[in-house]
Amino acid sequence: MKLPAAAQTLPGLTRIPSVIRFSLLLAALPLAVEAGVRELDSEVRGHVFLATVEGGDLPIVDAGSRGVQVRRPDGELIWTKARTFRGVEKDIPCAGRVVVFDQMGLTSQDVYGDAASVGVSSSTSFAFTLQADRDLKDVYAAIFTWVGDDDQPGVCFGRLGDLEAGQRCRREARFPVYVGHGVRFRYRFEFYTNGRVVEIFPIDRIATDTRSKNLGIPFEDRLKAFLESAREKNLSGMPVPFTVGFAGFPKEQCRKRGIEEFRVSLLVRADGSLELGDLDPCLTKTEIRALDQEIRRWEFFPALEEGKPVDQMVSFPVRL
Repeated sequence: MKLPAAAQTLPGLTRIPSVIRFSLLLAALPLAVEAGVRELDSEVRGHVFLATVEGGDLPIVDAGSRGVQVRRPDGELIWTKARTFRGVEKDIPCAGRVVVFDQMGLTSQDVYGDAASVGVSSSTSFAFTLQADRDLKDVYAAIFTWVGDDDQPGVCFGRLGDLEAGQRCRREARFPVYVGHGVRFRYRFEFYTNGRVVEIFPIDRIATDTRSKNLGIPFEDRLKAFLESAREKNLSGMPVPFTVGFAGFPKEQCRKRGIEEFRVSLLVRADGSLELGDLDPCLTKTEIRALDQEIRRWEFFPALEEGKPVDQMVSFPVRL
């Protein structure tokens, strides 16, 4: 039985005056990007998982086909087939980030044993297409499951292995969970390595979340995810900037002439390409050429009308 991928939500877009919207977005974007880079080694919400072993609860640091690996109070690491776990939610150091491009689950029941004893092994295998922002060793997945009307989830673990920075790869993990036909089943994943959380970015989040910029995802993939989500949700809205910068623009040259702000008009086409429109007459030809070069590196998501991308001219101020 195929299991549907967990539903994700892309924040809705609203129509507000373009000048106000772009003034806010362009001013905030560099700070958002900088903050995203700073947060890579900070803490994010996750779980400290404990396994009941030898009459006590020991922290889990790895998981795989051999069971789970726990750390004893003296620091020794041991593997155990413990089946009783609990998780304590808290802020945990972030080991890295990973994009999940797709996932697919398949439940199965395998008969095992001999003539004297026959049993049934139930499991669910999930295959993921992943890309990490850095090299990650011994990654394992925790799956939380709710069956029927359960309020509290069960949890079990499956091994994903090593992930190489910037490389899209396919990984499969098997979990001792089985769901029969017609049973209402909900689930979600968390990824870990050595007890540290690996932050997951579902494919639709890479479209607009600036914290995913260092994941090495081509803008074409981001644009595709943005448009697919917009089409499914029938969204409408103004263009959204993703990458904007003025590193090569001669700001000091303008300031020396007493210019502290100028306006830019920009055509954002339905395919995401950009074209420079009318410019403030205060700019020189040299400054216009420099601005045109900067714009070639910008990335925008197009305007939307009922889920369809459309051309949209926007105008916004640039403060020096």
